This record gives sequence, C-alpha cells and structure tokens, in this order.
Amino acid sequence: MDGPTSEQRSLAADRLFRPAERPFAESLWPASEELSTVEFAAGAGEAYRFVWMRTFARPVVVRVEVASDRRARLILKVFDGQGGYSWGRLAEHRSVPLGPMEIRRLRLGFYANRFRGLHPYPPHSGLDGSVWLVETRYRGRYRWVYRWTPKSGPIRRLGLMMLELAGHRPEGRVY
Repeated sequence: MDGPTSEQRSLAADRLFRPAERPFAESLWPASEELSTVEFAAGAGEAYRFVWMRTFARPVVVRVEVASDRRARLILKVFDGQGGYSWGRLAEHRSVPLGPMEIRRLRLGFYANRFRGLHPYPPHSGLDGSVWLVETRYRGRYRWVYRWTPKSGPIRRLGLMMLELAGHRPEGRVY
C-alpha cells in the first residue's frame, strides 16, 4: 500500500494545526522521517508518539509500538537542527525493546493523566517556545493532543515520561 497523498497529509495538518502553523506542519513528517499523522492513525496495533519541537533546540521524537504478540519497541530520534527553523539531520536514532513492566507504566501514565479526555488544542500558542504533540493509537482509535510550551499538566508529564522511558536527557532548558 502506498503512503498518503499530499492532499491527505494536508488534511491531517488542517486538523492538527492552526493556519499559521500549517506550512511547517506539512513539512514535519518528511523532515522527521516519521510516519505522517494519517499513516500513524491508520496503522495496526497499539502505538504512542511524542513529538517535541523547541524553537531553539534539537527536535525529538519518541515512539512506542506494541505488536499484537505484545512485543514492544521504543524508537528515539533526535535531530541536529532547531525545531522552530529546521529539523536538521538525524543525529541520534535508537530502537530498543520494552518489557511488560515498561508498557504497563506507559499505559498507566496515559490513564492517570486522563489523556482520552483532554481537549486537542491548547488555549494559546506563541512565537518562541515549544510544541508538545502526543499521539496514541489504541484499540483501533487514534487520539492526539497538542500543547504549546506546557509548564505543567498532563501533556508535560506524559512527554517527560516518554523521554525518561527513552533514556533521553535533554540538553538545556526543558520548555
């Protein structure tokens, strides 16, 4: 099966991002070498993804895929660019298996933070800061939540949990 068309990617960007953010969003997935939102949502099995784009720091993607046989894999991608300007090139790429206790911790984190009940859009955005995008695919349902520079709250907790699960210690300020 071929990937989504540019029109499908554009429609996904329309749902996820506000008008001023759409040009950057449409270049997001090819630049990050990640599945587009359409591809991610249409996949099989259970998956979690955290995309962290800071204006003046290296973009990070953490993805967890859980297969039907319950084997799980965590993928970490760190780029050498600045998220607000360019992803740059892939600087770090790690793929590691996750055990049942790690998957249980991840699921409990999403449950405890009431991810399914969160409103997708943030109350505001800005110029210098960061995008925190968390996506899930669970039991045939796709869900995403986008926040701008969260100082606290469930999306910040989930993003930090996924970074910790990946063993990634961000350089500089966490914003």
